[in-house]
Amino acid sequence: MCLMNSSILEMYMSKQLLLAVSLVFAFSSAAWAHEVKYETSTSQKSKKSKKSKKAKKAKKKGHVAPIDCPFAKKGLHKPGMKPFKDIQKYIQMLERKDRSSWQKPDVVVKALGLKGHEKIADVGAGSGYFSFRFAKVLPKGKVYSIDVEPEMLRYIHHTTIVKGINNVFIVFGEAGNPKVPKDSNVVFICDVLHHVQKRALWLKRIFDAVASGTRIVVLEFKEGKLPKGPPAKMKIPKKSLIKMFTKAGFKMHSEKPKLLPYQEFIVFKKP
Repeated sequence: MCLMNSSILEMYMSKQLLLAVSLVFAFSSAAWAHEVKYETSTSQKSKKSKKSKKAKKAKKKGHVAPIDCPFAKKGLHKPGMKPFKDIQKYIQMLERKDRSSWQKPDVVVKALGLKGHEKIADVGAGSGYFSFRFAKVLPKGKVYSIDVEPEMLRYIHHTTIVKGINNVFIVFGEAGNPKVPKDSNVVFICDVLHHVQKRALWLKRIFDAVASGTRIVVLEFKEGKLPKGPPAKMKIPKKSLIKMFTKAGFKMHSEKPKLLPYQEFIVFKKP
């Protein structure tokens, strides 16, 4: 009888102890969760205050907030970059639907006669208008999207991730040096030269970078009054354009004067 009472008492005490431990654990877990929540909230406030301080400092220095691309990556952030929404208007202008009616991108890509393995440098890539079209016909090749505007390159980088494009690579160019990769065997320059100031030096940089046999495809607006294109004073006469490239060391290879309504289509080669 005493033994039975002793066993019952032990079982009762064990249950009570287990209940007490459970309550302590539950309380500790709740307290920890509350503490973590508080720390997270505090850290967020701290981050926000730091961001606001940085923004104020940037504003004083004349800089704007960095572009808010969710796919930011090391090497793609540069001081003074504009917010993503601020460049949307420019991108919309480059990608506007009516552009294809006179730019004829598919006709241009076909005229290049790409075989699928080339490495093409798209100088002044902008929003990737041509870069992504090149990527489609170069399954075994590469597309180097080159631009001096970090915002444009960020946009291209963002698009490659969203759409799963793995043969487009961005290159930060400079005003005096487009930084054309040495393994490029085609260099595509569309509506860029009339923006370049030191053209002789700029072309020399390209000539020195590429190997013999590399094609340089140039599109520039034709002279005369046209519904599209830059002001007349910014346009480069065809003769001047050819002279410019030959002086840099290139040889004229071919041209398609009737391919596009508003632009010259001239191909040069490095001998």
